[in-house]
Amino acid sequence: MPICARCTAIYGGLIAGVALFLMLPKIREIVARRMMFTAAFFMAVDGLTQAFKLRESTNFLRTETGLACGITFAIWVLSSLET
Repeated sequence: MPICARCTAIYGGLIAGVALFLMLPKIREIVARRMMFTAAFFMAVDGLTQAFKLRESTNFLRTETGLACGITFAIWVLSSLET
């Protein structure tokens, strides 16, 4: 693959986040921001522990953290534009 599993999942999550935003009831921007920072925190923990060779991350975990971050980022951006 030309890009990693995490990056692929982030791009897919952005697309899925737009679709979910249109289907879900309105969400406040502050709630969406907190969700996004939580997802980004777990993605950073996964990436940093792998970078410092504390453990080896799996493609499944990379995909899950990337997907969560992409979805919540799209929802956060759209909810902040909506208000």
